Amino acid sequence: MHFYSSSRQAAPYLPRHKMGAKAHVNHPMSTRRRNQYIKWGVIAALLIFLFFNWRSTADEIQAISPYTISITEKGKSPAAAKDGAESADVATDGAANAEPKKEEEKHDNQMKIAIVTFTTSEKSYTYMSLKNKHAYARRHNYTLLIDYDAPESHDVGIMWHKFKMMEDLVHAGTHDWIWWIDFDTLITNLNIKLDDIIKESLYNVSSVFPAAKNPDFKTQFNSAEADGVDPSNIDFLLTADCFPLNAGSMLVRGRLPPSRQTPLTTVDFLDRVRKYHAANASYENQLSEQDCMRDMLFDMDPGYTEKHVRMIPQWKTNAFPEEIKCWDKDDRGWEKGTFAIHFAGAWAHLKDDDPTGVLMRKYEPEIVD
Repeated sequence: MHFYSSSRQAAPYLPRHKMGAKAHVNHPMSTRRRNQYIKWGVIAALLIFLFFNWRSTADEIQAISPYTISITEKGKSPAAAKDGAESADVATDGAANAEPKKEEEKHDNQMKIAIVTFTTSEKSYTYMSLKNKHAYARRHNYTLLIDYDAPESHDVGIMWHKFKMMEDLVHAGTHDWIWWIDFDTLITNLNIKLDDIIKESLYNVSSVFPAAKNPDFKTQFNSAEADGVDPSNIDFLLTADCFPLNAGSMLVRGRLPPSRQTPLTTVDFLDRVRKYHAANASYENQLSEQDCMRDMLFDMDPGYTEKHVRMIPQWKTNAFPEEIKCWDKDDRGWEKGTFAIHFAGAWAHLKDDDPTGVLMRKYEPEIVD
């Protein structure tokens, strides 16, 4: 490429030994070569800069790179990430400046947790939901993973994409637990940590009951430890509503704890749910991902369920408001100070053109910050 006009007459070529020093310096060919050196030097410096910045975050994104990471730990090696010494990085425009930032907590020895969801269209409450989840993840140094372009297969509904997102994180091996949460939700108590909910569900008495007994809707909740099950073998913490299962809020183990001797079952179970759908769904027998999970958990494989699944009270991670009284047998809806609220099926309960948006705007001022 020439850096001078093509209409300019080229200087006559002279052998180097016949050119004076000054003539050689100012010769057009010498200027061209110098400009090329400068150009490639700048490009090389830029590539080196990009390479070292990419290396600083490569371990964090690994196999989840197809999705948009709204919050991840900024500029940390895996070792630094464990210490939680730095604040989260923000990729959602405007969210960081939406409200005064409180002093970050220290995050030593906490679980590595990812909050996962997707949204594929603009809704009246999109900003509200994003800002809320961002604020919570930043407060507790959790990863927030959002997909804005979930593919919809001709064979299954779009909600099956949640399985793919969770499986990618499990394969990456970067997080201890994954919290799948539907987008039509608000975290209404930003002070409650997922770490504490998980630990209580696994170890504390009167917190959960065996999922295999879920159809009986027993109100006595026993932890995995109280039932004689090794808590490290539990891979799913799920909730019911007025039906045996609601898949809008699920805690899923993302990698093996050090004390566990048996393989992780998360991906295998989700794959078996897919196969169940392929074998049983039809035009006459429509089955959602929630239907298939329910059938696999409580009818097809109760032995697996007894060993690897625990049901936790709905109000702990998946509370419904008074407008949607589809509550589990604990018969407890959302209350001020409850961790999270889910507006599942709002269209069936509110006669409005935007039922979920109406409820979102009603309950957002009730968030405990």
